[in-house]
Amino acid sequence: MLDVIGTAQEMGKSVGTDTEKNTFVRLYGLDRCEELVEAYTQKAIEILKTFKSSEQLCSLVAALTRRRT
Repeated sequence: MLDVIGTAQEMGKSVGTDTEKNTFVRLYGLDRCEELVEAYTQKAIEILKTFKSSEQLCSLVAALTRRRT
């Protein structure tokens, strides 16, 4: 997804290089991929919350879904 929505400046490398590869974005589209990321992120957070002291891991999972680089 970052190859599609990111900029070369953000990524520190060329973007748009995966257009001919079989990526999730190419197969499902960007909107569906964003939905899947959100759904799996929420599922991961729900599972992590069953463990004691999981706040840091939950924060990390959430941060990874928002990252741009």
